[in-house]
Amino acid sequence: PYISGGFVVAWIWFLFPLLWKKIMPMLILAIDALALLTYLYTFRIFGDDSGWFALVAMPVVIAMWALGNGFIFLFKKTKRKPVIIAAVLGAINIMSFVIEICLNMFYLGRLQIPVSVIVTACCVSLMVFFIVLAKSKKLNAWVSRKFFV
Repeated sequence: PYISGGFVVAWIWFLFPLLWKKIMPMLILAIDALALLTYLYTFRIFGDDSGWFALVAMPVVIAMWALGNGFIFLFKKTKRKPVIIAAVLGAINIMSFVIEICLNMFYLGRLQIPVSVIVTACCVSLMVFFIVLAKSKKLNAWVSRKFFV
């Protein structure tokens, strides 16, 4: 079941979108997330049932699906690199919290987020820089000249 399920998921991820005439990214992303959750659920059925699916796998996949939809919406609205980089840093920050909360609740049984706070400090400072870079044409021109971007 693991190998055949992996082939089905690979087919859904790579070949299934090529069969459509009009590409609908949000629908494809939803189908991909459902395929991944179904595949991970087969590990729960045929493997151990220690609760990892509901506590770890499902929240992480749902968070990734939500962030993917946010990026699809963002890419329709803007093409500016500093804004996209700030959004990616925000997504890294959010996923850091989601993964750490899920893993700590599964393994320790309590809420503990010391690593995510450090990631947040780094991401927020970089996000502020890229948002200021997106707003200031003068700073953007200086960075472009200085770093050949």
